[in-house]
Amino acid sequence: MLINRQFGDYHLLRRLAVGGQSEVFLALKLGPETFSRPLVIKAMPPKFREDSRFRDLFYQEAFISARFSHPNLISVHDTKRLGEEHFMVMDYVSGQTVSDIAQRGYKLGRSLSINHVVQIVADACAGLFYVHQFRDVDDAAYSIIHCDVSPQNLMVTYDGTVKVFDFGIARIVGREGSMEGLGGGKYAYMSPEQCMGQPVDARSDIFSLGIILFELTTGFRLFRRPTKPEVIRALTEDDIPSPSDVCSDVPLFLERCILKALERDPNLRYQTAALFRDDLLHFLAMHADAKVRQDLGHFVSSLFEKERSHVAEVIRQAINSEPKPLGVALSELSLGAGLAADQSLEMDVVTGATLTASANDAAEFEVPDKSPVDVDVSPEEAPVPEAPVDTASVDENPEPLQQGALLPGAPEELLAPIVAPAILETAAVSRHASNDAALNAEIARLRSRQTFYIVAVILLLAIAGTLGFDAYATQSERAGNQIIHLSAE
Repeated sequence: MLINRQFGDYHLLRRLAVGGQSEVFLALKLGPETFSRPLVIKAMPPKFREDSRFRDLFYQEAFISARFSHPNLISVHDTKRLGEEHFMVMDYVSGQTVSDIAQRGYKLGRSLSINHVVQIVADACAGLFYVHQFRDVDDAAYSIIHCDVSPQNLMVTYDGTVKVFDFGIARIVGREGSMEGLGGGKYAYMSPEQCMGQPVDARSDIFSLGIILFELTTGFRLFRRPTKPEVIRALTEDDIPSPSDVCSDVPLFLERCILKALERDPNLRYQTAALFRDDLLHFLAMHADAKVRQDLGHFVSSLFEKERSHVAEVIRQAINSEPKPLGVALSELSLGAGLAADQSLEMDVVTGATLTASANDAAEFEVPDKSPVDVDVSPEEAPVPEAPVDTASVDENPEPLQQGALLPGAPEELLAPIVAPAILETAAVSRHASNDAALNAEIARLRSRQTFYIVAVILLLAIAGTLGFDAYATQSERAGNQIIHLSAE
């Protein structure tokens, strides 16, 4: 069903989602003759229009994202104000978020392979390295820190390309007015320094990527705890288990990559996202073939065939229809029929709750920060704005934490988003484990052959030496006899 409303120069097609700081719509830009282009409208909710802090965040995101030109990032094309509506115009990306892919895979009894997971994180590393070292067209240099790297903010296209998006709480290192100290993000995916309200740099995003790689590889929610203080304690104090302690078949090289990204001391982590990416690509060179990206795209497409077809049909209808005047505020438009029909389109990665227009249901789409405004203020004492709860880190009715459980404190039916890769990926993990075993066997065989050759050469030399000595002795004996014979004459 089309929303079918005219909004400035854009034809609104359907509402995709609503979260703590924004509402997102699929739209179409029509032009002369047969020109049309699908886009995404990201609008500021009415409740934040008078809040200068959120307005600044909104326009800072537009400022940052409009400058990007990278295959692993989603760009902003324009930002406008139409009446009371503040909105930005972004790329429409035909794909799904990592959180949605994991959840759908669980429902269908399918899952991402380890190779797919590594490719996803390697692509994210490439995009983040670009923003960490960003240089604008006017040659101005910015170090931009995402600060909200999570499965919800990584999109996988239907051709297998990963795109990082939602720079709504990003920070520009050293820039005045860049929201330093405002905080933000999802606690279960923060770095230790970020959750404590300390200054962050590019290595903070690397830690977040390490969490995602750990969770998707092992099926274990690394820092999820019943309450926010417990999440912070886990991030800063609890032992971080080795991936192989959770999933014994995790390849050793990959485990080392994960643990290096998860070093609490930033100086011991990968110092750049490019170094992290390079190690992951090295892993793929050992374990995957050249079609890993193509296979990832086919996998995502096969999980979301109905959604892809639905969007295509909505766009076809829009091109051939005349939009109605908007008539109401964006926030009053209802969700499209497609979202109501398939509630997995926009899901909270932990609870599986559909994102709706209610602020209480904002879940993890975009969550205003509850971390300290000042470094010296403890999380418990810090004044915080009224905001939706980050359900990734805090449960309304927490159960006792069971260390070692795949998803502590969650009912079995809610294990979908993270457990799927570990439980349903057994064959894939075993395949990679078999590859490791085969490689080790080949190395052992070569070493055995090398030892055999060395021994054979030694024996041949010994035999040659013995034969040479015997020949020399025989020749010496003959010469001696000849001398005796000549002397006798």
